[in-house]
Amino acid sequence: MKLKFYILWFSLGLVACKGFTGEKTDLSFIEQPVGANELVALIPIQPPLSGFMTLSDVCAGFDELLYVVDAGNEEIKSFDQSGRLLGTLKLRGVTQVVQTRNLDLLAAGRLDTFINGTLFSLPTIYRIRLINGSLYGLAHAIIQNKVVHPLYFRTSVSATDTAVSFRDIGVLADNSYYVVRNGNNNAISQIGGPEDNILKFSGADVFLSPVNVQTQAGLYADYFRRPLSLATRAQPPQSPIINASGDFIVGMADPGAAFKLQYIRYISTNDGASYEVQTSFLTADYTKADGAAGQPNRFARPVAVTITGDGSNLVFVADQDKDSVYQFLLNGLEGVTPPPGAESNRYVKISFGGTGSGLTQFRQPSALAWLNKTLYVADVGNGRVCRYKLSTDFR
Repeated sequence: MKLKFYILWFSLGLVACKGFTGEKTDLSFIEQPVGANELVALIPIQPPLSGFMTLSDVCAGFDELLYVVDAGNEEIKSFDQSGRLLGTLKLRGVTQVVQTRNLDLLAAGRLDTFINGTLFSLPTIYRIRLINGSLYGLAHAIIQNKVVHPLYFRTSVSATDTAVSFRDIGVLADNSYYVVRNGNNNAISQIGGPEDNILKFSGADVFLSPVNVQTQAGLYADYFRRPLSLATRAQPPQSPIINASGDFIVGMADPGAAFKLQYIRYISTNDGASYEVQTSFLTADYTKADGAAGQPNRFARPVAVTITGDGSNLVFVADQDKDSVYQFLLNGLEGVTPPPGAESNRYVKISFGGTGSGLTQFRQPSALAWLNKTLYVADVGNGRVCRYKLSTDFR
C-alpha cells in the first residue's frame, strides 16, 4: 500500500512540474507537504494563481469557471480551470462574488451616491449579467440591478448605514439567495431587525425576510452573532437534480459562542416555513472519527465555508485566525472515508494548514471553492489562490 502511494506521489510531482498551463514551475514542488505520507491527503497543485493586490474571495461558477475578487484593485477576475485569465471587471468596493444558476454574478460592493445632497457610500449587491446577446463573460458583462442597503426595506438613509457590510452570499437552487449582513446596531426592535443577520432575497432581488431561528428555548430574531460565512447545498456542477433544500451552514465569530459553525435546516410545512439548528451536526461520534465540527471552541474565526456539490458531500472551513483549512462531512465528523484496503474504517483526517508560506500553509485564508474535484483557497497574506486535489482522486 505504501509503495503504491509513493509511486503516485512521484508521478504527481513529475506532472505538476509543468503546471496546468504547460509552463515549467519551481521544482521545490517535489518537497513533501504536510500529510503527504498519510493514507489520504490533499495534494498541492502547482503553480498557484498569483498577481493579486489583496485577495478577498474565490468562487466556483456554475459555468465551470473560477471567479476571484481582488479587493485591493476593486476587480473581479475570471479564470478557466487551467488558470488562464479570461476577463476582468472593475467594481467599486467589491469584496465577494457568487454565481447564480442562470449564470448571473452577485457581487457585494459599495455604491457612492448623493441622497438629499449628502454623499453616502452604501453596501450594495450588484447583479452582473454575463450573457450579452451572443457574447458571454466578464469582458461583455453589464450591471443589471443593484440591491442597496438600506433601500431594500426602508426609504430613509442615515450615516450609520455606511458602517453596514455584506459579508457573504449563498445561492439556492431556485436562484433565490441568502446574504450575510454585519453591522453595529443589533437592536431587535428596529425595522429590518438586527444588522448582524442573514437575509433572504428572491431570484428577482426582492427582499423577502430575515432568517429567524426556532430553538427549544423559543424563536430568535437575533440568533446569528457576528456571522461571517455561509454555504448552501446548491453548489456546482449544474445539474437537474441539484440539492433544492434551503439548508445552509453558517460560520460565526462571536467570541462567546462555543459552536461557531452550525448547520441550519429550512423546514417547510402546511403551516409555514421555519429554520432550525440541526443538532446532529454538533454531535461528535468519536468511534468513527478523531474530530468533529461539534467540538466546543473548535474554531476561532471561520471566515469561509463551502460544501461540495458533486455528491461527495464534503464540507471545507477556513479559519483565518488559525491559518488552517478543516474538512468535515455533512454529519459533522472530520475526515474522509478511507480507501479500499485500509486497515481501519475510521475517517481519515485531511485538515491541514498552519502559519507560513509553504505549499500547505497559509496567512489569513479568506475564501474557499470546490470545482471539478479541486479545492481552491484564497490565501490573502501570501497573495495567491492555492489549489489542492485529494490523493485518492489521482488513482
